[in-house]
Amino acid sequence: MCIRDRLMNTDFGTLLAGIGLQKDFIAGTLKNKELCEKIQKVMELSKTKTCSKAKGALIYKIASKVPPGFERHIDILSQYVGSDKIANDAQLEAAIAYIKTIGDAQINISEFEKSCGVGIIVTEEDIKKTIKAMFEEQKELLLKERYMFNFIPFIHAARDKLKWGDGKKIMEEIEKNKLEYLGPMTKEDKDKKAKGKPAPKDEKIEVEDSKHKMSGEFSEYKKERLSKICARDLSSSLNSKALLEDRMKKVPYPVVTRFPPEPNGILHIGHAKAMRYNFTLAEDYGGVCYLRYDDTNPEKENITFMKNIENCVKWLGYKPWKITHASDNFQFLYDFAVELIKKDKAFVCHQTKQEMSDCRAKCIPSPWRNRPIEESLKLFEWMRQGRFTEKEAMLRLKIDMNDQNPCMRDPVAYRIKYVPHPHAGDKWCIYPMYDYTHCICDSLEGITHSCCSLEFEIRRDLYYWTLQALDIYRPFVWEFSRLNISNSVMSKRLLQSLLDDKFLKDWDDPRLFTLLGLKRRGVRPEAINEFCDLVGVTRRGNEMMISDNVLEYCIRKDLDPIVPRTMTVIDPLLVILTNCPDEFEESYEVNLIPKDPSKGKQVYKLCK
Repeated sequence: MCIRDRLMNTDFGTLLAGIGLQKDFIAGTLKNKELCEKIQKVMELSKTKTCSKAKGALIYKIASKVPPGFERHIDILSQYVGSDKIANDAQLEAAIAYIKTIGDAQINISEFEKSCGVGIIVTEEDIKKTIKAMFEEQKELLLKERYMFNFIPFIHAARDKLKWGDGKKIMEEIEKNKLEYLGPMTKEDKDKKAKGKPAPKDEKIEVEDSKHKMSGEFSEYKKERLSKICARDLSSSLNSKALLEDRMKKVPYPVVTRFPPEPNGILHIGHAKAMRYNFTLAEDYGGVCYLRYDDTNPEKENITFMKNIENCVKWLGYKPWKITHASDNFQFLYDFAVELIKKDKAFVCHQTKQEMSDCRAKCIPSPWRNRPIEESLKLFEWMRQGRFTEKEAMLRLKIDMNDQNPCMRDPVAYRIKYVPHPHAGDKWCIYPMYDYTHCICDSLEGITHSCCSLEFEIRRDLYYWTLQALDIYRPFVWEFSRLNISNSVMSKRLLQSLLDDKFLKDWDDPRLFTLLGLKRRGVRPEAINEFCDLVGVTRRGNEMMISDNVLEYCIRKDLDPIVPRTMTVIDPLLVILTNCPDEFEESYEVNLIPKDPSKGKQVYKLCK
């Protein structure tokens, strides 16, 4: 990094710290120069140098979430945030929604202020009084039904009454009053909420005993179980003639593949292997390959990772047929989910993560599994409208709780996250799970060969079940061994841990096997592609380890015919030859490239 860039990063870093952004968030933002400049512009327009964390979040949101084509309205948004006329996220979201409806037209100030609640101040005291009054109004029924009381309409009513209040504080106040009126949930409350009695004591012991037995013979048990659920052809994978013809009309290529990274980290050499396989497979058979971002988790994904992924794909020499996002299909995914509910193949569930995990392990259905279809449709719509808190409700597929494959035991299809999406914006507060999204996106894009690593093999049943339930095109799925290289760390989770603990400065540390790290080390894309071709693609298992010497060999082989050899003395020591005349001098010629004299020569002189 040049001195100018370092100074720029220092200035922007101070600027971002002034609006309350955290250090790790600042580090990621500094990599996006365009975003930094937008934040600086918004700060200037809002006349803000330093501010609270809450106000800083609004400034950041204006810079990052106002879509292309609407930048002319950034001025008024910035001014209203700077003057505290727009003071919370709900107001800013409403303001951005308003400017999206008018496009390039002139803003009607009266309509604009009315749409985003300018001048309406909802204090913490207002929230406390309103929630308290609502609890008092429902006190009799609340004490009678206790935790069986339906809080969903209650929350909706609270948000209607406190439209411009802080949503987080509203929910905190509801939880506080719930505990005050009802006290902690008792065992009796839990039993009623589950609509049934807990398992008998002896049944529980039997389950524990079977687990103990399994752990003692885990290796054989695992082999036997996986043999039943892996590497099988499924009847649900078969396409009708009509589905095949429809696919060819949409994407008229014999082979269509995709490289689908999740934009929550930087690509490493394992991704290069998957990239190589998908792009060359399509090319060899006259087909095309997508670059698709599987961006289903807005909490961990950002635009910086997306840009880095695209740059790495181009650096390795590939040109995607199209660049798409899973989030481009959010409306289709939502409509398909509604269709599954109507077919009684999905339901809204309120179990906690631990409750669901325990029930799936014991093959016990959710107490909400057989709720009426119309009720699930209504609750799913309420999920979309933001009437639930996070983790309070989810949409689960209704498959088979007794299936030997745990992935088929009513997996989650949608969950609630009040986090704006880096690509789709803030339209959604419910996001589809990866397993539900991946297969449908493959189908919609007309993928013929869906290739992934072996850890996804167990999910093949779920992949085809979803497509069969929706009666849409089914790609051919094939899994291959993941790339493991000795003396390296390639897990994004572990790499992120090393970054968080300051063992690494960034993803491009030359000690890493990330593509940015290898590039910074001086490795050329030709060497990486040669390595991927050399190790090949197999199904030998994810435990297979490739020596890092193989990669070093490919790097040397690539650099050998193109890199001139030079010599230097790092710590020179003057030596005088006493048995030579003063005029003594000899010259030695050596090839710049040892095996190619035509690339030039280097002359070394020896004198007294």
